Amino acid sequence: LRLLRDMTIPVVEIWDLNTTPFDVSVGFSHYDNGYEMGQFMTARGRRRIGYVGALAARETMGRSRLDGFRAALAAARVAPVATEVLQDHPGFYAGFYGTETLLARHPELDALYYHDDEMAIGGLAWLTQRGIRVPDDIGIAGWGGMEAASILPRRLTTTVVPTARIGKEAAEALVSRLRGDPVEDVRVIPTRLVAGAGRARVPPARLVPLDLNALVEEIATLYRTAGTPLTLTLAADLPLIEGDATQMRQVIHNLVGNAQEALAGRADARIVA
Repeated sequence: LRLLRDMTIPVVEIWDLNTTPFDVSVGFSHYDNGYEMGQFMTARGRRRIGYVGALAARETMGRSRLDGFRAALAAARVAPVATEVLQDHPGFYAGFYGTETLLARHPELDALYYHDDEMAIGGLAWLTQRGIRVPDDIGIAGWGGMEAASILPRRLTTTVVPTARIGKEAAEALVSRLRGDPVEDVRVIPTRLVAGAGRARVPPARLVPLDLNALVEEIATLYRTAGTPLTLTLAADLPLIEGDATQMRQVIHNLVGNAQEALAGRADARIVA
């Protein structure tokens, strides 16, 4: 980093979003991806959840997703995630072996979140070999929207990353910097959670008194931290409502996510609620 600063040339960091870049950052939050998947699983009734991952020498992005995933489960008051993290490169075999190892220790699990789609496909192969039905007996989810998942007989739940758009916006930012044009130092590229094919297991709503403003503020803070321009105008002194906190959070996430997609690519975009 010191060498790059000393060279005084335009630098664009891509993929893993850096909210305090020394020049320009274009990407997304892996932590938020994990948090969103945790909310998705708990909103669909999964309560005994495991994680299968692999950490090569200096890999940190998978750790960030796992941290976000754990935080979402904690917020939903779901038991801490059971993990099997291999000291290996992510891949089909790591997913196969990791699934076998984790379920040997925790056969009660009803959902598995994987480091990426390749590991999820490897895990699916092991589950299918053992006659364990997906999603009836256990739900699975990957990450990345990888091409390999397109050959599966059922769509895999995953987070789709718009790689081409990240590259395009990074190139545009670099060209603008070379021309001396003003450039946003942080560009957040929205990802998209895609639900897999199969029956959702939505549990009966657990109705409790809720402060709707507090829930909206909680979700807004997550998006603002990731760089989303979000303005709230909330009515004061609203009465408490009865609702399911987990399901209400998912509704708010969906609304903000839809707004992000609708405004994608607009430099002057701002979400007002």
